[in-house]
Amino acid sequence: MAKKKSSAMAYFLNTGTSGSPTWAALGKGVTSLPLAYNPQVTTETYIHEDNATTSVDSYQVSAAIDISLWDATDAPAHAYLENLRRTRATGADAETQILEIDTTTTSPYTAQVSNAVVATDTFTVEGGKPQALSVTAYCNGEPIDGTAVITDGVPVFTAAGVSAIALSSIVPADGASSVARSASIVLTFNNAIKGESVSIITAAGADVAFSKSWSASQKVLTLTPTSTMAATTVHIVAVNGVTDIYGQVLASAAKDFTTAS
Repeated sequence: MAKKKSSAMAYFLNTGTSGSPTWAALGKGVTSLPLAYNPQVTTETYIHEDNATTSVDSYQVSAAIDISLWDATDAPAHAYLENLRRTRATGADAETQILEIDTTTTSPYTAQVSNAVVATDTFTVEGGKPQALSVTAYCNGEPIDGTAVITDGVPVFTAAGVSAIALSSIVPADGASSVARSASIVLTFNNAIKGESVSIITAAGADVAFSKSWSASQKVLTLTPTSTMAATTVHIVAVNGVTDIYGQVLASAAKDFTTAS
């Protein structure tokens, strides 16, 4: 049996928003990242017993992060933390998320996201040495368990119990014929969507202008052509760039229909 190396644990900081996370690696320049669990316990001695009973009630998890600073190109997480220091961020401005991935497991890796706030502890400038920054991330509430896939160093986290992103239906159906030239195209997804670059073109490659609207659930996208579509023409709906609120990306697809005369 082999010892588990520190390099098997990957940590990322969310430099975006919880709804649209941008995960920046906490690796380069990070010389220490101990997690303190700070168990909150209650010890009581009951009247019918001579010895005490202790229960674990909760945890106050924090991570003390010591960094030898690199520039933003090599370490975007450093630039994010540097900005929190410069602005002396408080309240919502200091809120972020930490993603922990155990790469000793099989991809998709076991992972966990914790909401957190970051407080700057020290910033050190010393002759002949790199600038150093020490911060503490205090985890808030319950962690979110799930899995993560890492592609070219970029993780995508999926919370446990979340379905893989899918296009549930499209109207008109793929391959439909005699479709009304004024018809709207309705795409329904199984998860709420945060971004997309869906387009409509003819088989000859001409762009079709349209307006778009989303349902309140962000699951149903309606495309309404701004003028009557060409008659007896194959139209292609290019489903590209669709990303759900969990960071999952839908594989690009092309659906087609033919308009009526």
